[in-house]
Amino acid sequence: MTDYKEIKGKTVLSIASDLDNAEGQGEIWFNTTSGDFKTIVKVAGSWSTGGNLNTARQYVNQGAGLQTAALCTGGYTNPPQTFKDLVESYDGSSWTEVADINTARSNGGATGGNSPNTACLMFGGYVTPAPGVRDEVESYDGSSWTEIADINTGRISPSGGGTQTAAICAAGDPTTSQTEIWDGSSWTEVANQNDARATGQGEAGTSTAFILAGGAPGHKDVSETWDGTSWTEGNNLNTARLSANGMGQSVPTAHVTCGQTSGGVVGITEAYDGTSWAEVADVSTARSFGGSTGTGNAGLYFSGSSNPGVATTEEWDYSSTLAPGAWATGNDINQVRSAPGGAGIQTAALVFGGYVYTGKTEKYDGTSWTEVNDMNSSRAYVTGYGTQTTGVAASGLYSPPPTNMPNVEHFDGTSWTEVNDVNTGRKFMTGAGTQTSGVVSGGSPEPVSGGKTEEFNGTSWTEVTDMNTGRGNVKSGSSGTQTAALAVAGYPVRTHVESYDGSSWTEITDVPTGVNDSIGAGTTTAMLFGFGRAGGSPVSVNSESYIFDGSAWTATADANTGKDQGTGCSGTTSLGLAVAGRGPGTSTNNFNDVEEWTQLQNIKTIAD
Repeated sequence: MTDYKEIKGKTVLSIASDLDNAEGQGEIWFNTTSGDFKTIVKVAGSWSTGGNLNTARQYVNQGAGLQTAALCTGGYTNPPQTFKDLVESYDGSSWTEVADINTARSNGGATGGNSPNTACLMFGGYVTPAPGVRDEVESYDGSSWTEIADINTGRISPSGGGTQTAAICAAGDPTTSQTEIWDGSSWTEVANQNDARATGQGEAGTSTAFILAGGAPGHKDVSETWDGTSWTEGNNLNTARLSANGMGQSVPTAHVTCGQTSGGVVGITEAYDGTSWAEVADVSTARSFGGSTGTGNAGLYFSGSSNPGVATTEEWDYSSTLAPGAWATGNDINQVRSAPGGAGIQTAALVFGGYVYTGKTEKYDGTSWTEVNDMNSSRAYVTGYGTQTTGVAASGLYSPPPTNMPNVEHFDGTSWTEVNDVNTGRKFMTGAGTQTSGVVSGGSPEPVSGGKTEEFNGTSWTEVTDMNTGRGNVKSGSSGTQTAALAVAGYPVRTHVESYDGSSWTEITDVPTGVNDSIGAGTTTAMLFGFGRAGGSPVSVNSESYIFDGSAWTATADANTGKDQGTGCSGTTSLGLAVAGRGPGTSTNNFNDVEEWTQLQNIKTIAD
């Protein structure tokens, strides 16, 4: 009997609400509430700053490899014009000098994102004095470069793609339509392009599936694709340009970025979907004649064409399906306060204590706040973590007289119970974990307690390894676990970030803006961080916020109100909560405002 699914097809998921996870990308479901078919699609993508080249230069050769394993070769510095044989390898964060190419040159081609940085080709290019245009080809094995068979026609700024044993070389200056294919031993001229072009064009793909877009003479917008036999003209770029660069391992994932237009240098990036080009996101620094490589989802652009040379690197990310996040005003907490503790998530939060020295506790259900039983010991600058029904309040300050309290209390959803004290009472710590497995670190006064870290095992506290940089006024908010926690920023105005693995602290990528008394929530690989006191005279408060993905910080939407000494609650970077805090000026300029952070999947309604 014929299979039912072959006749009727597979069932489309029918649900009353939308999917909200990255796995929904490409899936189709029917929303029974709205009556729409929906799916999750990628957002526009983004560029972020990578590590600088060790040697700033311009007009480098086309790149090879991936975003986390790339090569930059050749180029020159000016003045005086000095051609380079330098080669640097990128590991995803920094560049390291490796074996030089045999022939110093600029404006060469390479095999791009389909060849690893340990098995690639570079070819053609330019050097002065004569002979100028180059036809040499060099092969790299991860340790040294070897000259192999030359391309048949020397050229400047050719476009390349493929692998060490199956490559393509197309276009170039002097203006040409010639295409050559490498089979691992020799180059063979094949069918010409429809449109002769030169002076740098975007490219992507392999020796049997390749795309060119842009170039000169003039400023071209024409694109055409190669199928291993012939070239076919496709849809034009939105922005005509020369001296552009490409990324992508296949034609449907091709990207063209930067270049020169009739109006000057641009940073525009366009993505190709197999049919048409769409503008996505600009690089931070517009430039031309740089190097590029990588995939359509994870690309790399480096160097450029400015004297005496350019060292800047930018990384392309086109993998996210998250729509832009935003802060929105939530319902105010009942008690005006600053420096409270917090626990829970956006729709089930717990806030307690705060200045002016209170024990008041409130619950949030995502809509409204309800006062519940007070803590046993009133205090401010208290550290909080856990959930709404299993919250922890650790240490803090009470006055008068000013006293750093070692007291720790547990909340069971109804009332607070005192448990064993921390060994060192302090204020402005950061904390993570649960009632039976917690960790606190940092705090004031400094330097006495600024680096101290203590772990709780459900019964007692034990001092463990100190932070590398002792400090107080570290980010406040419920985030992480006893074996995976972050300490971010701190007093006086720090950018330091350290990660704790349950035994030791490791310094990792700094947060872009130095602050203290900030708010953070989430995990070590997905944290929402922001607000804080940025120093200056008069002292300013911060409304900036960032997302941490475990390796890098990305600026996101500013909050509506700048403040410090609030608290944060969040389960993920998708749903966050910033509660209460203090504005600029005196310590009594306290708030009861609430802001809710939302960043959900980029859901598209299917119209036809």
